[in-house]
Amino acid sequence: WETLAALYRRIEAYKPDIYGILAALYDYFMGERGLYVATASAKKDDDDEEWVVKQQQLDKKNKAKAQAQQKKGGKDAAPSASSAAPSATTPVHDLRLEQSFFEMILAGLADNEDPLVRKRALYLLKRCIESSKRLQTDSKYQPQSWPDLFSWDAKKATQLSRAWHSFFLILETLQEYDIHIVKPVWPHVKVLHADQGTPAPLHDAWKNLILRLGFSHKNSLVKKYCILSYMSLFAAPMYLKTLDKDTFLAFVDLAADPAVFSVAAGQREQTPKKIFSSYVSSFISALPAATDGSDQRVGLINDLLARAQKQSFGPALMESILVAFASLEQQVKALNETTFSTVAAIAQSNIPLFHFRHHRAVYSSVIQALLKLSDYSAIPYDQVRRFIRSIPAAHRKASQSHFQQWLDSFGAGWLEKNLIAEIDSFPEQISSVSTTLGAADIDEAYSAAAQLVDLFVYVPVASLKTLTAKVLALNSPLSIVAEPKQVRKIVLLSTLLRFLRSVSSDVALAALSGISAKAVLTESFSFRSKMALQTAAADVVCESLSSAISLKPRDACSQLDVRLHLN
Repeated sequence: WETLAALYRRIEAYKPDIYGILAALYDYFMGERGLYVATASAKKDDDDEEWVVKQQQLDKKNKAKAQAQQKKGGKDAAPSASSAAPSATTPVHDLRLEQSFFEMILAGLADNEDPLVRKRALYLLKRCIESSKRLQTDSKYQPQSWPDLFSWDAKKATQLSRAWHSFFLILETLQEYDIHIVKPVWPHVKVLHADQGTPAPLHDAWKNLILRLGFSHKNSLVKKYCILSYMSLFAAPMYLKTLDKDTFLAFVDLAADPAVFSVAAGQREQTPKKIFSSYVSSFISALPAATDGSDQRVGLINDLLARAQKQSFGPALMESILVAFASLEQQVKALNETTFSTVAAIAQSNIPLFHFRHHRAVYSSVIQALLKLSDYSAIPYDQVRRFIRSIPAAHRKASQSHFQQWLDSFGAGWLEKNLIAEIDSFPEQISSVSTTLGAADIDEAYSAAAQLVDLFVYVPVASLKTLTAKVLALNSPLSIVAEPKQVRKIVLLSTLLRFLRSVSSDVALAALSGISAKAVLTESFSFRSKMALQTAAADVVCESLSSAISLKPRDACSQLDVRLHLN
């Protein structure tokens, strides 16, 4: 047994043969007929039936020889090799006590490539049940402990027999293709689940095997029926806690089928979107938070996000998963520098493909999920900035409170510190090596400036004043020349002024209070140059600043001490 188990674990190519060897040696291991308790001279021929006959003849000869020795030597005669062999009721090596034996059976039953492996694994499991029924009457042989995957209790023999009968019935029925054959049998899966106050008769691994086979059936109609039936029979989250990760992901993959989820969403009672959200949340919460750093919840969450991004989940399924993340009772630090990019890709590439009526709900669910999943010490500022910019302004405004809460969670002053650093480096971020800038370079500068200034709305007024002073100081003294760095400074200034024009008067005045614009807009500000770039940049600055000031009270203008000299 140890040799077979070692070969099974190490060499993939041997697995089909090992199932055959186990099927052939099962009688020997379990002491069923003693046919395989052979002497050293007995060898197995290619023809199995011929070999069994030879073994029977050899057994008769050994038995006759043993009887002759007993008559000759009396009671003290030494037992022969045959009489020393195990009895027909005592196993030589009880395979039922080997956890790896049932792991092999589970793997064999789930094999989708070799039907012979499935057949042999099913044979071994059925023989195991038969042996348990036979040995339960032997008071001399009752195991004191059982492996996790299998146990047998003579007092519960009727219940266990019924459960295993249902298991075999569903398992063999799922080999059929037509739905009219599967449909009457599938509800028997309820026998494998725990009932009110009654534990499940079989280990959850056997039920999960059945579910995976149903969810991955070759017939799409059967898959659709299995998931809808399962969600209607087991809507309570307590049932989902018994699923393993592989079964749960198979459940999610099947739910990603648009036909399955759209039909389910039409049900009048509790919609599967809500049921599914409850399922996901309950399943993740039920996973243990390991203390060694290998948190199972983190792996599952990242697997779900990767599937959502690669398989392009529909809006209903995407929202239900994100809502499930947001409804987690505890914080799960699943998103770091590497995995946060998956969420950004979903927001930038997947969600825009949905119908516009789903955008607001899904975008809102994304940011609420981030509140529960972010590892704030491991997500860099650049990714946060790009992510926020990837969400349309209207939806950012609708979820501004959640964005504010999320950014505040990074720590006090975190956003202001990063924005100041980006303002300092903004003029140097030149993509072109040319000394002159074209229209594409100007567009890129405005886009980068907009991404930077858009984040100003999430800082407090005191920080906004600091950032405004920083941008103004960057442009002091103001110089309109067609030099790349200087143009980027002007672009940043004009973008800031447009931002101040868009916010409330109180906020804009607070940001500009005590700042003298003389240091920025000096009397040397002129438009004598005929270069289009100079003129355009100067016009933008003057128009933005004059518009911002014209919206403020007259006394505020005198406080700002701003003088515009227009040519």
